[in-house]
Amino acid sequence: DWRYASSPTAATWMEVSRFLYEGHAFADWTIGRPETIAAFTVDEARAFLRRWYRKANVWFIVTGPVAAETVKAAAEKHLAALDGTPPPPRAWLEARLDPKPLSQEFRRADRRIATASISVNRLVRAPEIDKIRSQAALALISGFLGSKLTGSPHSVLVEGAAPVAAAMAGASMEAGPPGTLSLSLGAVPEEGRSIEDVRAALYDYRKALVARGFDQAVLDRLKRRFARDLARSREEPQTAP
Repeated sequence: DWRYASSPTAATWMEVSRFLYEGHAFADWTIGRPETIAAFTVDEARAFLRRWYRKANVWFIVTGPVAAETVKAAAEKHLAALDGTPPPPRAWLEARLDPKPLSQEFRRADRRIATASISVNRLVRAPEIDKIRSQAALALISGFLGSKLTGSPHSVLVEGAAPVAAAMAGASMEAGPPGTLSLSLGAVPEEGRSIEDVRAALYDYRKALVARGFDQAVLDRLKRRFARDLARSREEPQTAP
């Protein structure tokens, strides 16, 4: 909570997470709550470091004009003292969660919030498929939801014949606990439109999207766009593998 205190909306999003993922580790954001941090002892901190700060649990993302061999040599030198065995298993990663057939509204007023917006979020069950295929599918779906392509939230709610939103305020689909997906759609009301108008439009859009599915031509276009961007990134010195 301390880390996110500067954001006027973070507290609300934390409440949303705790509602959607109640009883699961997904419910709590990283870093922890003030009360848990205050109760953390030095011995517990040392035990945490021994358990998780291991060579097998370290990832490096390096960009710039530096050879991979140089990074590897530096890592081996400075991480030599760390335990080389894998970290203990994390059972919560595989813990399942049944989405609740409940709804809850969260509202927040803050002088730092200059523009009113609304977000509709839903946690749903989803078939489990190969991890790589699942990540690819989510990338395509989120790419579509965040785009201005025909049929996207922007094209319907902002640029449609009867626009209800002045702008989208986030649209994505993300993986939740195993067997679930989280869909989020947010928007800023068009002038003369109420929060209730936008909420109804977001619900209607979500319902219509589920009913019609995704247009294959649009998905093919997104696939070509992803492939083009990947090819460009491989040619760019800052991002080339």
